[in-house]
Amino acid sequence: MRANQLMTRRMGDFKVTQRTKDGYFDGGELLRQWNSVKGNEQRKM
Repeated sequence: MRANQLMTRRMGDFKVTQRTKDGYFDGGELLRQWNSVKGNEQRKM
């Protein structure tokens, strides 16, 4: 049985938290980081 831990990974200039158990990450958090950078086109889910 694998432990469910959270890892923080770098994706370019962004940080993504990913679960080790199933590889899940919160795409909404990545989108919020993207939209907070001045000059980036605003994206929606």
